[in-house]
Amino acid sequence: MAANIEFRERIPRECMEDLQFITSGGFGDIFRAQHRDWRILIAVKILHRDSCSREELLAEARAMDKARFIYILRLFGLYEEEEEKGGDRGPRLGIVMEYMDAGSLANLLERVRPLPWALRFRLLHQVALGMNYLHGLRPPLLHLDLKPSNVLLNWELDIRLADFGLSKVKRGTTKKGSDRSGDEDEYGGTLEYMPPESLIDLNYKPTPATDVYSYAILTWSVLTGEQPYPHLHPKYMSSLLRMHVPQGQRPTLEELAEVTGVEGLEDMKELMKRCWDNDSRLRPTFKECSNETEKISSLHKSQIVPAVRKVQDVLMKMTSSPREESSPPVSVYTPALAESSQLHAPPPSSLGVTEKFQTLHYGDPPSTENEALPLRSTRQMEHQRGPGNTTPCSVSTGPTQGAEGPANGDFASPKMTPSKFIPPGSYVQITGSSKGIQIGHNNYMKVTTVQKPEKKKKKQKQRQKE
Repeated sequence: MAANIEFRERIPRECMEDLQFITSGGFGDIFRAQHRDWRILIAVKILHRDSCSREELLAEARAMDKARFIYILRLFGLYEEEEEKGGDRGPRLGIVMEYMDAGSLANLLERVRPLPWALRFRLLHQVALGMNYLHGLRPPLLHLDLKPSNVLLNWELDIRLADFGLSKVKRGTTKKGSDRSGDEDEYGGTLEYMPPESLIDLNYKPTPATDVYSYAILTWSVLTGEQPYPHLHPKYMSSLLRMHVPQGQRPTLEELAEVTGVEGLEDMKELMKRCWDNDSRLRPTFKECSNETEKISSLHKSQIVPAVRKVQDVLMKMTSSPREESSPPVSVYTPALAESSQLHAPPPSSLGVTEKFQTLHYGDPPSTENEALPLRSTRQMEHQRGPGNTTPCSVSTGPTQGAEGPANGDFASPKMTPSKFIPPGSYVQITGSSKGIQIGHNNYMKVTTVQKPEKKKKKQKQRQKE
């Protein structure tokens, strides 16, 4: 149905039923609605006042409408409504687009940790394909604000590039809402994603290499699950980036260096480094990027379906929870992931295990092939927990080989039925038996009760007295 809808220069407010606010972004406020006649969900982005004129917006919208591609967000038309504000009456402008059920890539990286590697590589490949299409148009259509919040996802977790072209008409606007801000340059791009030449050249004009650099920073964000330069204070971010990025400084690779056993990761890191080269002439084109990302993504093709289903289950849990907005990122807590820089291990008392068992014996962590997080050192974890707050344990986990057990490296007891994911705002439920403990979906622990020597001595003394 949506594929047959022609672009319209005006889609009136009366065509939109059940208009609901979703979020605020760099361009304006975003709403969800159902179109009265088309009977489909649509997204409506109402721009900030004075962002651009109707003529500017219409020209860009027409150009965007021509860029119809599988990984490009479909634009249906312009929103226009007369609105009275502060005694002045004037039009509010916006754009009407297809609705993306799973939100933005930025939200996904915040809400679901860790993302399976197979999904991350597919996301990066699809972004490269979408950008290659835009740059292949005649004349090329530059995005100029490529970042995770402008990459949207449908329910199958396929991407749609959004807000391309609009950055050229969005001058003088300020970022609001949850989108973390660095700064914006004259062309509307976000400073953390802008190339070094844009920060030092007074005569700078965007080129396709501008988007390639932004893709490199986006790649770093997807691989690490972090926003670029997370430790910089917002007050000093602009001046520090303008000073150090042209000198060759980039987001740190320390955590990624600790990740091993993920096929294709080293190739993806090398491509990322080439894309953020200081010399724009040495950066690859998106055609070259998509050729390389296709090879990397194909290495994980067999894992993509279970990876997508796992993330869909997490998103459904979060959607059904009344605490969705305030809840922390959903993840499966396991001792193997407790040392991750993105998961925070709950104190032992909150797990409800230490009340029944004096010692938990753990062993080697499972493979990191389909996990998202680099592991930190034990010393870092001890520093974080503080002295005297560590649990003496050694974890033993392994894939269940029985007929009833899960495949592909899932860790579970065949006689226990685990809940798949943690409800937002709580930790995973633990069930136990005489044979062991089932934690969530992927982890089975054997538990050995060890009596402390001090208690033995006390019992011996009591017996002697008796």
